[in-house]
Amino acid sequence: MNDFDIPEHKLSDSLFVLVGGNPLPAWVATRLLMRPGGKLFLVCSAGEYGSAPIARQLGKFLERNGSNAPEYIEVIKESDPAEIYQKLAEKVRQISSGKLGLNYTGGTKVMSVYAYLALQNEHQQGVPPPICSYLDARHLCMYFDPSPGQTASQPFPVGMNEKGCISLEDLVSLHNCRLTEQPSREVVAPGVIDEIVCLHATARGFRIWRDWRNAAHSSIAQNSTKPQDIPLPNGSGLEPIGRALARGQDPTGLTLGNVYSSWCFTTPGDLLNWLDGFWVEHLVSQILAQQADAMRLTDWGRNLIVINEKNQPKNNFETDVFIIRGYQLFMVSCTAGDDDKKKLKQKLFEVYIRARQIGGEEARAALVCNSENPTLVEKEVVETLDVKNKVRVFGRTDLAQLSSKLKDWIEASAS
Repeated sequence: MNDFDIPEHKLSDSLFVLVGGNPLPAWVATRLLMRPGGKLFLVCSAGEYGSAPIARQLGKFLERNGSNAPEYIEVIKESDPAEIYQKLAEKVRQISSGKLGLNYTGGTKVMSVYAYLALQNEHQQGVPPPICSYLDARHLCMYFDPSPGQTASQPFPVGMNEKGCISLEDLVSLHNCRLTEQPSREVVAPGVIDEIVCLHATARGFRIWRDWRNAAHSSIAQNSTKPQDIPLPNGSGLEPIGRALARGQDPTGLTLGNVYSSWCFTTPGDLLNWLDGFWVEHLVSQILAQQADAMRLTDWGRNLIVINEKNQPKNNFETDVFIIRGYQLFMVSCTAGDDDKKKLKQKLFEVYIRARQIGGEEARAALVCNSENPTLVEKEVVETLDVKNKVRVFGRTDLAQLSSKLKDWIEASAS
């Protein structure tokens, strides 16, 4: 299905939006369902664990971006049907013209039901029945209650609706967080990356590369060799990588100290760390740079570091690569690791939790690694977290076709 605008007759002049634990669905609903100049009511719950702070942060964000200030409806006891009904009914009775709307995506079951009943029963005579809607996180569609005489409603795909697209900076700000710096899109040594990926096409090639890395680190640890004196990869299938690092020269006799500055690394040790594993996130960045238009990406980058504005360190985090398509967030963790299943699972756990923290139910997460059995790693995480179709693991044998596999995963996530 193609994404298209919500029809004019589905838009509201007075829109009530239930706000839950993540502000993103409420923001999308506000952007897509309210007429210009309309009145927004954010319905939230009070208390230590209530959604009122989230609603107020959303309201501030909307005002900073040119919207009128919303009105807040705070429910003290979110499980009390009478209070929910009374507080919404009081506002509904004051509306004497225009179209009413209710988006109940973020509400609890009790709040959704009694907010629905309040709008249905208490709207003024002459005001049309409310337009009620739900944003489906699985298929990125907006569903509306069937009109009188209908048995089913037509879903409206909105995942790539222009009004709902959001940048990373805005998505982070929506959560009262900020970026420490702009994520990078720079790709270092693409030719070297291509040769490393080529070597990883076979299990033997991967072992050859792993042995070279281990030998380099062992030489530093046991023989006090400095990184600048580590010879370039050469021989036993390594010569193409060494030649790429030497920009086409014979790598024989050359060391990391001879070539690091030509690739804009600050020290030979930085180059060694890159060869040790950071090349994987550059591989993903290289693919995104080449495929951004084909994938219809809204925003992307690597080295994402997020700081919570309320100085709550537990909510600070960083991740290797992020992707936004419309308003859907994808986070990708990258590692050169292969056989430590426990560590691979932990990386996937962490990146999924962080993606969900910022991107909500719509968020997806992936791990790019050198596992020989990525399906098993993925299966165990899916079973543990109950996140079928929300996480993906790409292993060593996927690297050569990672461009098409990433594209397929991203596009399939919205279907």
